[in-house]
Amino acid sequence: MTTRLFPIRYQLRLILVCLSLIPTMAIAQIVHDPYLQEFQVGKVSDPDEIILIWGYPEGLLEEGFLDSTWIDHALELLGQDVTSESTAMTLKLLAAMNNLEEANSWVKWHRLRVENLKNWKTISDSQGKYLLAERLTMSFFKALKDKNKTQALEIAERLQSEGRLLGLPTRDRFIWDLRVRLLKKMVSHETTSPPLFFQSIHALGTYDTGNAWKIWTAHRKLNGYPAFPPSMKSKEHARDFAGLRRAWIKEEDISASSFSHDVKAGLGAKILKKEALNNHLASYPNPPADFTLQGWWVSGQRQAKRGQTEFYEQLGHRTDLSSGWRMDVLRRASEVHLLNGRWDPGLEDLGLALELASQKSGTQSLRRRLRQWVEQALVLALAQNKVEKAKQIHTLALNTFEGDELAVYEKETAHWRVEMGLEEVAFSFNGMKESSRAQVTAGQAPTLIPCSDSERRQFLTTAATPLWALWARWGEALISENSSRNIELIYREELKRCQNETDPNLQMLSVIQAVAPVLNQRLDKDILLRWILDKDVHHHSQGFSLTGISPFSDFAKKHLKDDLALHALLGLALLADDMRGIVGVATPMKKTGLTKEEKLCFLYPVPQKGAIHEALAGADNSPALLLAVARNESLFETSVRSHAGALGWMQIMPFHYPDKGSRSGQGNWSYAGTSIAKGDALLKENRQRYEGNPYKVLAGYNAGPGACNRWQKQLGESTRRDVFLAWIGYPETRHYVEKVLVDQMIYQWIINDSRKAH
Repeated sequence: MTTRLFPIRYQLRLILVCLSLIPTMAIAQIVHDPYLQEFQVGKVSDPDEIILIWGYPEGLLEEGFLDSTWIDHALELLGQDVTSESTAMTLKLLAAMNNLEEANSWVKWHRLRVENLKNWKTISDSQGKYLLAERLTMSFFKALKDKNKTQALEIAERLQSEGRLLGLPTRDRFIWDLRVRLLKKMVSHETTSPPLFFQSIHALGTYDTGNAWKIWTAHRKLNGYPAFPPSMKSKEHARDFAGLRRAWIKEEDISASSFSHDVKAGLGAKILKKEALNNHLASYPNPPADFTLQGWWVSGQRQAKRGQTEFYEQLGHRTDLSSGWRMDVLRRASEVHLLNGRWDPGLEDLGLALELASQKSGTQSLRRRLRQWVEQALVLALAQNKVEKAKQIHTLALNTFEGDELAVYEKETAHWRVEMGLEEVAFSFNGMKESSRAQVTAGQAPTLIPCSDSERRQFLTTAATPLWALWARWGEALISENSSRNIELIYREELKRCQNETDPNLQMLSVIQAVAPVLNQRLDKDILLRWILDKDVHHHSQGFSLTGISPFSDFAKKHLKDDLALHALLGLALLADDMRGIVGVATPMKKTGLTKEEKLCFLYPVPQKGAIHEALAGADNSPALLLAVARNESLFETSVRSHAGALGWMQIMPFHYPDKGSRSGQGNWSYAGTSIAKGDALLKENRQRYEGNPYKVLAGYNAGPGACNRWQKQLGESTRRDVFLAWIGYPETRHYVEKVLVDQMIYQWIINDSRKAH
């Protein structure tokens, strides 16, 4: 459960950045590919566990199968009459298109492709990209079953070469690359040369690189080849696996490689352990010249001499190290001293590090790490009643930081300046978010308790209270009163009808009639209607079928200057109950016509129906807490996987699932209901462990109970919640805890005041 967060003022920018990363994330697919599922969750933990055939994993050719639930429900929905009282949003949208003939053609278009997926033995290029990747994948498995390796190879080559155009993530294309290489060997019976696929590894993200490196290590070891082929010699190649938790590399592998002396020095220091690391550092006593390689070398030195402040201080005075890394090791020396109660040498090292910082030393990341330690050292002094030491640290900071760094420092330490008597309480808050943040940083977030029946009833009431009237008022305000364009005039009339309508079904019909012409004229119908069909199928099957990746943020980026298109997209996202889509479209929209608090209703959506709604309503923890966690963990994407390997809506690490979540069906990690149940159980466990302390519960959820317990032990007797929040040792976790608690308070307000807000 890892989430990287930034200060509050950057939240909307962060949301947009996160949404822009969607195409690189995992996709919940209609075809269940067992090997792909096992690869992406890291089911195999050691290269020795991999069974190889022709130098490649045996599981590459394990048979896949269709999610028949999706197909059956899609065909059932598309088989209904467009003009009937169908609950399917797809059909309602099609019926509201310019003419019924076009709507009928779209229904036939959808149905033909779903039927062709079910009958995937015939592939026609004329059918376009819609479900083509799925049909090709099933044809591949059919060819394998028929023992037609030549045909399987041809299909695999097409998926490999056209994967990007078909929307396949980098990881999927890597797996197809392996299949192509394996089948070429099997067809040609070539056994002489080792498979060199490390260039394919180079394109993967961190977690996938680790899983791919296990395969690489297994087949190199099997054939007696060195870990690094002669062509692997650049710093970029070394960077691919320098950050891996385990690389299965020996000292002799590095010595025999084609890397330069400096790359060998840095790489060995970064990935070798224990005695091998000591031997390596003895062979490379001087740091590389390159800044990044120096960082790897320093990391190894610190690992070998863990906690030895005298050695850190010696590093901090080496003239052959860059000033940035000298600053960082002196910061670390200060940390060790202060954590062991040695305040005088600790503050001396801190002063030296800040002196280097005042000379503009180090990267932005290293300087941020130093600034955050200054804040923590100040809090540690206050926790131990060393007020004068805290003031000394504060003075050092004021004499060092400038510009934006000083502004961030002053913002983050405002609470503690009051504590030291340096400033009077004089805060003014502008809105729900600011006042919530003030409460959270002051340690006043409410204690976590099991969800009560009244909370559950209020959540259900809010979920049943749609945002249509608020959405319609927003749209009216965005459309110029002087507009004479026909589509905008019609749109405004439908919005007025929506606001005045009291019957929910007729209200929804007016929404559909408003957005359909915009969808028809200004947006990509193929993608949006496929997505709406996905959501229809998902809801129709009570959550037993998967959906793909929400396309709304991509459309929002393309139409940033078109208020009408953005508003129509928001209406579609609301119709589909697509929480990620709602946030993705509402975030960049002008606030015209809404108050700041009213816009929060769109930035903090509540699910109206389906598996997510049911899972939240039946959870042990409050829906407000679970929604706040999901908003910060996955931004409501059910099939997202983080760079660290955390999975799904609640970003659960694979080891919490049977078979690491690779099973098909409801046990798969990408089912929102499954993810919510697992996240709810982990939060309940932490709630009981930490007696409802919300700061510790969330720190344990994000960083693990071991880290949480370590931070409490370092603080000793102090149990103040504001002190613990400031002391959390991982900056990402500290910001995460703060942000989730702020979001929980906002969600609680939205749920409790739903009728007023909406």
